[in-house]
Amino acid sequence: MPIGMFCWMTVQAIKMKSPEKILGQLGWFFGTVFLTYGSIWFIFYPTIYFLIIRKNCFKMNFNIIPAQIIAFGSSSSALTLPVTMKCMEEKNHLSQTVSQFVLPLAMTMHMPGAATYYPMVSLFVAQMHGMTITFQMTISLVCGGPEIVSAARSQIGVPYSWGGGSWKGKSYGIGKGAHTIGFDCSGLAQYAVYKGTGKIIQRVADAQYADGKCSKVAYS
Repeated sequence: MPIGMFCWMTVQAIKMKSPEKILGQLGWFFGTVFLTYGSIWFIFYPTIYFLIIRKNCFKMNFNIIPAQIIAFGSSSSALTLPVTMKCMEEKNHLSQTVSQFVLPLAMTMHMPGAATYYPMVSLFVAQMHGMTITFQMTISLVCGGPEIVSAARSQIGVPYSWGGGSWKGKSYGIGKGAHTIGFDCSGLAQYAVYKGTGKIIQRVADAQYADGKCSKVAYS
């Protein structure tokens, strides 16, 4: 898969007619992403923490640096969880009862990074293709995008089944998947989009791709 993606991206880069324009758009995109993350990390969180706890949140952040390093290197909340719990209990003196209840729950439910990143990616891609984004479309992206991702993540561990799954959920597949209850890629996509937006997209990957090329952002 990585080799295939590299080759595909190389071909697409060769086909670009104005790479300087694309690079400029990417620069604005990454600048917006980092500015948004910085605002959340250095303005929103400290303000909420101070209003509720009446303490300096940067001291707490300093105490959980080991967990932040592991999170940055692994991009895995599950892998970071034990270190986060240890830092909060030993360095920030959080009750073990609270730590063991709140942190595992937050690991799966509290995803501000995904909630901010995916809508920005959707808006960026739409603007690259010259699509006009209305206020209603923006609300649909912001509200529906994270829901689609969450629905897909909820099926982690479900077996792959060729031809299996639909907007209703996992099911027996066809051919090689006839004896396995699960999803194939397009089946999972149809399920996640339905759970996130309430809309039923095409079942087959080719049809999903064809619809996605010409449909409105709020639908795709």
